[in-house]
Amino acid sequence: MRLFRNDALSIELHHAVLHSDREPYVHRFMEKLWHQPIKVETMVGTIMAPQPEVHFTYIVLHMMKHLKEAGFGLRFLLDFKYFAKYHKINHDDQLAFFEAIGYGEFYRSITTLCHYYLGMDVGKVKWLYDPESTVIRILAEYIVEGGSFGNGSERMRIANQYDKYKDAFKKKSKLDVYMELLFPPSSVIIGNYSYVGRYRFLLPIAWIHRLLQKSLSNKKGTKEKFFLFTHDEEFVLKKEYMMNVLRLNSQEVETKNDL
Repeated sequence: MRLFRNDALSIELHHAVLHSDREPYVHRFMEKLWHQPIKVETMVGTIMAPQPEVHFTYIVLHMMKHLKEAGFGLRFLLDFKYFAKYHKINHDDQLAFFEAIGYGEFYRSITTLCHYYLGMDVGKVKWLYDPESTVIRILAEYIVEGGSFGNGSERMRIANQYDKYKDAFKKKSKLDVYMELLFPPSSVIIGNYSYVGRYRFLLPIAWIHRLLQKSLSNKKGTKEKFFLFTHDEEFVLKKEYMMNVLRLNSQEVETKNDL
């Protein structure tokens, strides 16, 4: 992904439609993606675009990835609502697809929020959550915490990092995980600091070099890793409950490769 930004607008350019072959739905969706594509004339020639229903499915998959791994803001709900309205999306058909890949609860929850909180017309569907259910209230709170674009508050970003590493915390002490994040082995360091490959005795220098770079970085997620010990326990537990109910539990990660 590349990010283009000016004073008023940020634009993300993704180099791939989906980013992880580990997800079980990837191959099924890719088969669906280019079934009967639409030809669109542009100033520089003809491009191929997916059918609106397939594009909408992609929007929801992208939302799901953000809820699992990054920020999630109000913009996603507005995209969902207005795309569904403009293209007259059949929510029963969409739910059937998401149930088939194991993520029906997520689709139900987002549709529920858009219907009860944003007034989206969903027809006569009977599979919405109760708007007062615990998971819907937590999801609504989480999205509000994320703000317009999902950048969120500090406690949300720290909670996201904690959620990412919680499986590692079950196997190792927090101190061990923290040390692996701060001081990864030479096999990891060499990838970014080639001088370690030539002179292994410079590994401690590379660690210091890396710590200084990361501590000064503005990249989302980097600084939050330094505050994994100070997470908001109640907020983390709420998110964990939400992820379990919606069946969006994060996959286990290798801590040593990811600070």
